[in-house]
Amino acid sequence: MNNPEKNNISEEIIRPIDCDVHPVVEGGLEQLYPYMDSSWKKKFQMSGLVPHSNRHVNPRGSVTRKDAISPEGKIGGSDPFFTREQYLDVYDPKCAALIAMQPSQLSLVWTNPDMVHTVTSAYNDYFIDKWLSVDPRYHLVINVTPQDPKLAVKEIKRLSKVKGVIGINLPLINIPLGDRYFYPIFEAAIEENLPIMTHVTGAEGTYIGAAPLAGGVTKYYVERYITYPQIAQSTLVNLIFEGVFERYPDLKIVFVEYAFSWLGSVLTRMDQSWRNLRIETPWVKKKPSDYVRDNVYFTTQPIDEMPKKQFDSMIGMIEGEHNLLFSSDYPHWDNDMPDETFNRLFSSPELRKRILHDNAMNLFGSRIRA
Repeated sequence: MNNPEKNNISEEIIRPIDCDVHPVVEGGLEQLYPYMDSSWKKKFQMSGLVPHSNRHVNPRGSVTRKDAISPEGKIGGSDPFFTREQYLDVYDPKCAALIAMQPSQLSLVWTNPDMVHTVTSAYNDYFIDKWLSVDPRYHLVINVTPQDPKLAVKEIKRLSKVKGVIGINLPLINIPLGDRYFYPIFEAAIEENLPIMTHVTGAEGTYIGAAPLAGGVTKYYVERYITYPQIAQSTLVNLIFEGVFERYPDLKIVFVEYAFSWLGSVLTRMDQSWRNLRIETPWVKKKPSDYVRDNVYFTTQPIDEMPKKQFDSMIGMIEGEHNLLFSSDYPHWDNDMPDETFNRLFSSPELRKRILHDNAMNLFGSRIRA
């Protein structure tokens, strides 16, 4: 890793707010048994279920960086103390938002909503117990099951007041996010003042019930990796034209790890089509780009790298100074660390500060405890 004493971030005294760090539970579901009631514990012990599965194999051998393996041999992201040493103590982010991928995948792979809810809740309690207690810079985006909005609301209400909880991770399924099916979750999120964050799970386009990819199931990991943004594109269009933000003007949605360079063309096309076809959706009272500016955020990782001049033009086109949030994706293989990526691509110190810190402070506010 680079020495932060030699980079501009330290010179500007910007403490990043990292909106996407991935913790892992190593050792199977057994680690979650203390957070389940006895009947569910017995059920999982008898079934021998594994935490999750995936269709595609990462050609690099692992989704995590090899140097993120702890000295004791624990896999990257499984040890809160080593993560603190390797990441928090080097870059000193004000906030590292933990988004756990294991329960997100289970939400799409398993079909029993009660079983998914039980395991998802256990994962949430595990990270509150084992991670939030280690360092005040750790924060948790709680997972909820999209298969049953009532159970999702129950989990939001249960954990919304826990110190260090800053968001709700809602995996995308094959019901569009703008559908009224999700209204109870939106209403609970607004009531508890928590943004809805939706993150790539790895199950998209693979399992029945998961969000589909256009063109069908991909054969190679690289195909799926490249085409993830199309899910965010279709979801964003659906949210706008279903009138979700007109109905819920205080709702905040964050697309995590879907990239953002595609946003300019989608905004242009939405605004143009809205003007030409307003008779179909009269409830959409503002330009789609206005709703995006006011209600929608996008995390920076993975950044599509390009020359600075082009990059600045692209940021201006999407009004990224308002709705981009820094994310490292630590400890994944394609992570974007705050010193290297931001100093290489962002020419404006003020813009860099907004994206590294200010926009997230506006979104999460007093819930950031460090």
